[in-house]
Amino acid sequence: MKLPLATPLVTSAPKHTDFLSILLSDEDGYNWLYCHYINFFFEGLLEKGVHSKFSGGFLDLGVHPKNTCCLTRNSVIRFYEVENTLIECLINKLQEEQYIIVRIDQYYVPASWHYNKNHEQHTTMICGYDSQRSCFYIYDFYNEKYQVSEISYSNLMKAFELSKEDITLIKRNDRRYKFSLKRALTLLKDYYEGTDQSGYHFNMEYTIQGSPNYLFSTMEESNYEIIYGYQSTAKIVHDVCYV
Repeated sequence: MKLPLATPLVTSAPKHTDFLSILLSDEDGYNWLYCHYINFFFEGLLEKGVHSKFSGGFLDLGVHPKNTCCLTRNSVIRFYEVENTLIECLINKLQEEQYIIVRIDQYYVPASWHYNKNHEQHTTMICGYDSQRSCFYIYDFYNEKYQVSEISYSNLMKAFELSKEDITLIKRNDRRYKFSLKRALTLLKDYYEGTDQSGYHFNMEYTIQGSPNYLFSTMEESNYEIIYGYQSTAKIVHDVCYV
């Protein structure tokens, strides 16, 4: 069996690609997307005029869009709780129409460039299984595009052995979402003017506590720079290319 996947409109990172491939299976998913994927932000730590640490993204989505979307619900399974029954647990969750987000060692993923070469941890989505062939269907970036591939039960077990990461489950719920022109116009105005008059950014707890890769928008240190809207695009490109 395979759970349905839509064509995602954002493929910059697994947290967007995986989530949107789940969400965009009906009109409500598009209504939500068009009300949220609008305004950008850039946030960087300035040291001697250069951003030594920076992050960027969509203004009001939080660390992961699944955390702010009313059309899905998510939960977490601790790896140590299912380590001895991992395959059975994953199959049961797929049968419950729950998509599975995992972080596994790509050394054991045949479709990955790292297969039998490098031990590289990467986020992957499990979207189905074949009990006769003893394999799972996984969705990830392979051969320069996102696509469905396969991994055997045994290889998946090996891929988990090094990571031992917790497992995230995402499931569509029965709620509806109506497109809000007022919200979209507010975010578009902020995007054009390079502002956050809506206050979405500062009201969101979008950073990860203690992580060196994420910065806090609420910090008042003068060496933190925050840029919004279209102006952030050039800044992100500059820092990606030159830092």
